Amino acid sequence: HTRCLSDWSSDMCSSDLKWTGGARVMTVAAVVTDILDGTKLCSDLGEAAWDGIRQQHFAQAVRLVHQKQGILIKNTGDGILALFHDAAAAVSFALSLHGDTGHAVVRIRAGVHVGRVSVDDGDAFGRHMNLTARVMGFAKGSGVVVSRQVREDIARRAEDWSTNLRWTEFPNITLKGFARPETLWTVEVVSY
Repeated sequence: HTRCLSDWSSDMCSSDLKWTGGARVMTVAAVVTDILDGTKLCSDLGEAAWDGIRQQHFAQAVRLVHQKQGILIKNTGDGILALFHDAAAAVSFALSLHGDTGHAVVRIRAGVHVGRVSVDDGDAFGRHMNLTARVMGFAKGSGVVVSRQVREDIARRAEDWSTNLRWTEFPNITLKGFARPETLWTVEVVSY
């Protein structure tokens, strides 16, 4: 499993299929991240230094994905796409990576959404993957943004860890390619 993730393989490994239960279509919590100002950092620091920093960030992302029992689908160059079995694990992962990106110069934005996705050839597809990317794109700066479905799931579960979160609602947000407005939430850790 680690080999498959650490070399950013685009082929689904047998352990990846085990994570999905052999399913190619499933309801999961998806996380899409993006490094803020990656192009500028590369230009300012130089390609060799930036590549080393990015590798530290991606190594941290892999550690946290494993810690939250998720699966890393792919490295997108300046971010990642990971899937989790539930919204709580996905939000916990996103907040953890946002809080410790693996290198001090790296700041990220992350989007989290729950929905039905298709997994094939080491990638995840479908309307809900597109929505997850749009949710992430709503964050203009560093932060974690979630869909209404994610916020409702965490509220319903009412787990102890979630009492340390601060939520800010953004109703009636029109996302590119989606006809119906969405309610999005930013989430941050206020204390441990």
